[in-house]
Amino acid sequence: MIQNPDDTIRILEPVALAGRVIYPVVRIHAGIGQQGGMILVKPCALLIQEDEAWFFVSVGDSVPDITTLISLLSIQTQNR
Repeated sequence: MIQNPDDTIRILEPVALAGRVIYPVVRIHAGIGQQGGMILVKPCALLIQEDEAWFFVSVGDSVPDITTLISLLSIQTQNR
């Protein structure tokens, strides 16, 4: 049985492509059990910046809205 599971959404390092900046968004599920730990990373969205406009493409079932993701990106950028 996994104890203290951790489920977070992270925005990975961006990739510049064809005049756009693409930020992969993943859901990370991590936990520790008696036999060891596990980490599961599932893609859930792409956050795309083109000039001053932002776009959002969902590739998963449970993805926060674009406003939440842009706020998360801002927080992660400040922490680097």
